[in-house]
Amino acid sequence: MQDAMTVVLLLGLGVSLAGIALLVVGRTLRARLRRMPRTLVREARAGAFVKMVGQVVAREPVHAPLADVDCAYFQMTVQEVQEEMKKLVETVYSEKEYATGCGLDDESGRIELEPEGAVFHYLRAREFAPGLAAWVPEIRQDLLARYISAREGRTDLRTRLREERLELGTTVVALGWVREGPRGLVLTGGSELEVFGETEKQLSSLKGSDVLGGVLLAVGLLLCAAGVSALG
Repeated sequence: MQDAMTVVLLLGLGVSLAGIALLVVGRTLRARLRRMPRTLVREARAGAFVKMVGQVVAREPVHAPLADVDCAYFQMTVQEVQEEMKKLVETVYSEKEYATGCGLDDESGRIELEPEGAVFHYLRAREFAPGLAAWVPEIRQDLLARYISAREGRTDLRTRLREERLELGTTVVALGWVREGPRGLVLTGGSELEVFGETEKQLSSLKGSDVLGGVLLAVGLLLCAAGVSALG
């Protein structure tokens, strides 16, 4: 019994820490975005770290298979889930594709975006489990065929697809470094380049992480209290 309560206490501590982390990350992000002034494309200077807001454009878009739309970027992840436990077994495949000539367009001009290595937040997403919805008409079966896999001799696994995408015309907030490129200025930075698939107003009022963080913190504290009470 004591061992079980110790596990409950440790679980409570872990859940509480996860909740605190979500609260801190959400509030830090909003404070950071509020603190940085917006830079228009025509005001950008090479060597500066800036916040830009604009619509996503691309000279040669890529095609997101699940959504069946042209976009500036997508990532497809194929996972195998154990049927009975609903437990993720492993990610068996993942791919990313970036549009050629991806950029941001605001009222003052256009700047090219170098998306490879960038960190994307709050993108549109779609999930698909073929065994549950194999006949959904808007899902193109010929496109799905390249992603669906089955392990020989295993009947307890279900393939799950998840696609995140940055659609053309989406208004985004981007934080990154301005560099000189072959066609002019480029917004870049590798992992320092962050692209948020929301408007400034939506990001400043984004409370989802606060709600989830608060719930996790409350649940964690309840578990801790139960564990301490039982051990005491």
